[in-house]
Amino acid sequence: MRTGLRATDRIQAPRMPMKFDVWAGPFAASGLAVLLLITRNLGFPIPNPNLIFALILVVAAYMGGLTSGLVTALIALLFTAFDWAIPGHLLAYSQENMRRLIVAVLCMPSMAVVVGFLKAKAESQRKTISRYLDLEKERNQQLALALKQTDHPEGALPICAWCHKTREEDGHWTSLEDHLSLHYGTVLTHGICPDCRPAFHSGGSIPLTLLKALPNPGASDQPSVGPSQKGGD
Repeated sequence: MRTGLRATDRIQAPRMPMKFDVWAGPFAASGLAVLLLITRNLGFPIPNPNLIFALILVVAAYMGGLTSGLVTALIALLFTAFDWAIPGHLLAYSQENMRRLIVAVLCMPSMAVVVGFLKAKAESQRKTISRYLDLEKERNQQLALALKQTDHPEGALPICAWCHKTREEDGHWTSLEDHLSLHYGTVLTHGICPDCRPAFHSGGSIPLTLLKALPNPGASDQPSVGPSQKGGD
């Protein structure tokens, strides 16, 4: 029986983002902004830099969480606001650039929020799966320990076919009631089932259930059962 989970079967517990993961996105966005300014001053502007910023933003929100994504979005918006301004007039824009800037202001933080939310949801699901696997492992270990205490392969319990005594680890035989009480703390109460009740209360013959349990039932080797049969001899 499998008593535990292998290392390859386990899903690693989620970890908190490291400082490098949180600040990698903002550093990358800052580096890209500096590179764009340098290439523009050299006369080699990079086309569509916002696409690159969007890619960095998504990676930052996924790796570092919502905070990293929002900081990266802020850096991207600050560069965009500076880059799209009318030359020589800070915070002054043409009508077309103003519309584009409004779209960027609405979209970039929204992208960070969406990716951060999906990342948090995935982490929550991983935590739930990890807790379930831990509980499953603990239950398997408890089951293996219970089977080991009986010291019987595959959970088998040696029991006498005639008197129903069980064989313990040291080889001696004990009643089923004592075995269950010793190993499992189970206390049995006794009664008489409907099939056996007529034989013990009205002086009838051996119960049918007992006859079926006999190795070779027959009239010559049936043992006497109770005082009721002695009176009939």
